[in-house]
Amino acid sequence: MSNVLKELASSEKAVVCIVLLVAASVLAALGTMSIADWKQFALWMAGIYVGGKAIQGGAVALGRGKANTAELADRLERHDQLIDELIEKKW
Repeated sequence: MSNVLKELASSEKAVVCIVLLVAASVLAALGTMSIADWKQFALWMAGIYVGGKAIQGGAVALGRGKANTAELADRLERHDQLIDELIEKKW
């Protein structure tokens, strides 16, 4: 668990996200922001953070030459085949 906390503390995106969520929580506690608004804000913050990490990971993989378009196309085809098998079995 401590490794996760260390990684979060070293990530600028995570620190900003946590600070904004704490600020929104204070506003919700003071009654300035409704709980529904707080939930919506937290959902957007989590989505933006996860989306940013996904884009960053993809860019790093492409930059290091780890992402090969032929390999990615092959993985996508295998993924489609697995989905088709699951649909046929009605899992």
